[in-house]
Amino acid sequence: MDALGTVIQMIFYIAIIMGIIAARSYNKLQRLGQGIKSANATVLTVIQKRADLVNRLMDIAKDYGAHEKLVSITLSNNLIDTFKASTEAIANVNSMAQHFPDLKANVAYQQLMNEISLVENELQNKRESYNKVTQDYNSERLQIPTVLFSKVLGFEEAPYFDFNNFQEMKEFKTDDGQLLKEMLSNVSSKAMDITQKGVDKLQSKTEEEHSSIIILKDETRN
Repeated sequence: MDALGTVIQMIFYIAIIMGIIAARSYNKLQRLGQGIKSANATVLTVIQKRADLVNRLMDIAKDYGAHEKLVSITLSNNLIDTFKASTEAIANVNSMAQHFPDLKANVAYQQLMNEISLVENELQNKRESYNKVTQDYNSERLQIPTVLFSKVLGFEEAPYFDFNNFQEMKEFKTDDGQLLKEMLSNVSSKAMDITQKGVDKLQSKTEEEHSSIIILKDETRN
């Protein structure tokens, strides 16, 4: 095999190796990215669950007065508003319980307060889980060789859980596969072009050598 053929073979092998590495990194980033989305949705569910319990708590408290402070919380995808409204409502009900001993002694009130406490612990755990998978994802995308193509493949840095950047959390997304398909298509096309050029050169060289042999034979006969 001549030098040109060796170079073509090396390019082919390198392309295969890079493709395998890219595919493994892509799959891992995709898995971690989906984990972030799932964790984000779970946090939202827990916050809405908390708001639902607070609404039930206020229904009980309304029997004891101060109705103007006990406005039902509208469940929505706006984490900030829902969480703040729930926290404010809990504070109002707790304040009422200090002035209404019967409310504080109400079995349903006590049960709901216990459930809210459990949900708040759950929320903290889900928040930590979200940040953990986000840390894993961000660390993976910055490792070599992943860092060389993670952004090109559509894997942007993921935001950590914070009520102040919830919009960024909602907008976080990973590649849907289209960028990878386009990249692989381009790489495949370039590889085929390089291979074809190499084949054309080999054929041209072979034809030239064949012509030279024929000429030499003719000259020898003459």
